[in-house]
Amino acid sequence: MKKSVVAISVVAALAVVWAGGTWYTGKNLEQQYAEKIADLNKTLTQYLPPVDGNGLKVENVSYQRGFFSSKIVDKLVLQDHDQPIELVFESAVQHGPLPLARLRKLELKPVLLAGNAKLVNNSSVATWFKAAKEQTPFSTDFTLDYNEKVVASSRFAALQWAEDNLEFKMSDLVIDSDTDLNAIGNIKLNLDQLSFSEQASETAQNSTALQINGIKMDSRQQQAKGFENLAVGSSRLTVNDISFDLQPGEQSDDSPLKWQLSDTSIDSEVQLNDGFIDILSKNQLGKLLIDENHFGQFQFDLGINHLDGKSLNDLVELLKNMPADGEFTPEQDEQGKQLLQTLMANHPQLQFLPLAWRNDGGTSQLNLDIGFNNIDQVGENILSLFSKFELSGAVNKQMLRSLITTVVEMNNPDMTDQGQAQTIDDSYQAASADLLVDGTFIDTPEAFIANLILENGVLKHNGEVVPEEKINEFVMSMVMAAAFYNMSDDDQYNQDDEQWGEDGEIYPDDQLDDSFSPADEDYDLAIPDLSPSDLEGLPEAAPQQ
Repeated sequence: MKKSVVAISVVAALAVVWAGGTWYTGKNLEQQYAEKIADLNKTLTQYLPPVDGNGLKVENVSYQRGFFSSKIVDKLVLQDHDQPIELVFESAVQHGPLPLARLRKLELKPVLLAGNAKLVNNSSVATWFKAAKEQTPFSTDFTLDYNEKVVASSRFAALQWAEDNLEFKMSDLVIDSDTDLNAIGNIKLNLDQLSFSEQASETAQNSTALQINGIKMDSRQQQAKGFENLAVGSSRLTVNDISFDLQPGEQSDDSPLKWQLSDTSIDSEVQLNDGFIDILSKNQLGKLLIDENHFGQFQFDLGINHLDGKSLNDLVELLKNMPADGEFTPEQDEQGKQLLQTLMANHPQLQFLPLAWRNDGGTSQLNLDIGFNNIDQVGENILSLFSKFELSGAVNKQMLRSLITTVVEMNNPDMTDQGQAQTIDDSYQAASADLLVDGTFIDTPEAFIANLILENGVLKHNGEVVPEEKINEFVMSMVMAAAFYNMSDDDQYNQDDEQWGEDGEIYPDDQLDDSFSPADEDYDLAIPDLSPSDLEGLPEAAPQQ
């Protein structure tokens, strides 16, 4: 047989295999698509449960399967108080194993599919299209291989939107990803510029402008070995600079204000060590300038360590299986409590090491290191909650004086050098005295220092035992403060349009007798300033029956 005949036969066989694979892939994709949509909606319900009938869901509008490719139309529907917002996406998908578009580029690695998707203009997104100068605001190119790896390059188009005295601008936002179907893998994001401005007007007394430059993110994750719901790896987010400018309008009493924060970064790392998850976040806030005055740099490191991997994995699984109404069943609720108890039984740790503020004078910092006890070990004493508690702080004297100097010089530009020097010294002495009140801090040659340490079940402040009643008073004050700030408007007395009547019913304001009003000039609501000595000699209160 001639070589040419053999070659033609091989090519013909390959063509038949390719065509058959393409047809088979397209057929399977169509059959599985409805299932994938259902899985996606289940995930959306888990993480964004419907509220008052309003929720988010994906619907397939049409699926037109061809031999080599398919055309798909989907819509993302946000139900918002009977006014649905619909984002429609058109996708063109070429069937594997060797999509034509990849063949043209001589990319011969077999994939399940390759395609692109884009947002379609409609009434819900017309403003978005206009801001993008009628470009497609969102588009993505993607491939899905036979190992369920998704490689995608997505682009949000540059925007410029203005209305009345408001303006918003954004450069292209590009996201490149190489992940599995659970979005675990490598993701890169780049956004050069984002800005928002408002000019002084009848509705705004001041002109303000906020601009953010150079936003980049690089995340590299992989599934934690042995835990399908956990990912380990590292990520880095950087921002070149953030600036804010306020200029008072003609009717404003405010002063001009400009600040700039440069070289900000957030580095996060999640590790799996002997079955336990450790999380570390290193946050650096670079140079802070306020009206061109340097206020230093900031560092904030947060660690959450020794989290039992199995319990954490099962908690995530429990959340994934939350009912559509967002409420756990009694069985799920009990399971969640058991998992939290197991997490606590393994003594998780919380660390702020350090929270630091640095300027040209030095560094002041706060360190916090907490370990938690098993819930079964927690008694009536609040300290029994902790297996470890160490809080220490140091206010560097030169750093404090440098900070005060910057503030005084910024706020008093017309003051004489002698006047500034005296004001700086007076302010430094006052701040030092405040730190030393009641022994809160200890005076050392270089810094004011303080520590709060739990030793053998006893809490010590600067070496002195803290009485239990003082601890209880502090905890109670924190609880009361939290309760106060979390009160909803419905919990307040004297609603906007109604008040309590003497018979316990609620009456509108216009039906109440206004003869008794705190607004009257002769009525004084001031609380008298009483000391313990003012109460001496008064009879004891009669016991309540």
